[in-house]
Amino acid sequence: MSNQIRVDEDGMRIEALRDAQKALAIAENAGDAKQYFLLWENYESLIRNIDGTHRNEELYSQGQRVVEDEIRLKDLCQSLQDRV
Repeated sequence: MSNQIRVDEDGMRIEALRDAQKALAIAENAGDAKQYFLLWENYESLIRNIDGTHRNEELYSQGQRVVEDEIRLKDLCQSLQDRV
């Protein structure tokens, strides 16, 4: 029973991460740094809530994408600062 609960929780986390990634992409494409930053904080929080056991390859890969997203966030903020 606890394995089923764990699988369901992981599925919900994965879905929440996918939704957060979509929202980040929309804000980035719109060039909305403020919205991107707020969404980023939510996304980062979701990632922190995934425990480190990496029971699921998809969860592990989502965690790896945080590094890529951090780089994109820094680049976006820098480009927006350059415009101002």
